Amino acid sequence: MNAFDPDILAADLLEVKRIFAAFFAARSPADWQRHTESHNRGWTLRETTSHLDAVGQAYLQAAEAALAGQPCHIPGMLQRTDLPAWNQRQIEERAPRPITDICDSFLSTLQQAADSVARLSPAVLNQKTVFPVYHRPISVGELFAGQAAHPGLVHAAQVARGAGSILYGSSTRPRCCTVSSPAFFTLCRSPIGPNGVAVYGLPLH
Repeated sequence: MNAFDPDILAADLLEVKRIFAAFFAARSPADWQRHTESHNRGWTLRETTSHLDAVGQAYLQAAEAALAGQPCHIPGMLQRTDLPAWNQRQIEERAPRPITDICDSFLSTLQQAADSVARLSPAVLNQKTVFPVYHRPISVGELFAGQAAHPGLVHAAQVARGAGSILYGSSTRPRCCTVSSPAFFTLCRSPIGPNGVAVYGLPLH
């Protein structure tokens, strides 16, 4: 089975949206100011959600550009080393906005991605594009899988820790954790540096 099957990817994206929508709805005002790492370190839950919104939009923008046959252009992100500053700017730009707006934007982007990928063929999902922060061309399918994996895997524990809660258990884990995302991790492996060390291409942390 193609790990980047459009039906699977669309279902993954909608399941991540469903889980996060329920999680957001259960948060108290105080939750959003809690830090997501031990000893009150790291981003707050609000800042982490702002990051998820920004990265989700970047993935969707890159996928839409690739589908339109256009190069990907994300202001302020020209190479991997731009990520820390870009992440911070995106969080700061969202700081004046109500947290409900940020959550709605994040969930809406997941819905847009699911709607888009459901209309695509496996052949289109295999088309490659250049995304500034990756060390090699990335497929459209990988961009959509990354949009599910980034919140659903990369930041799931961090988000839950910030709220003193759980995001999902093993029985409710979205299929992106068992189908699309393992392939995403594998396909994003890129040899870099003179020693050819392989690294996973999940740079949008």
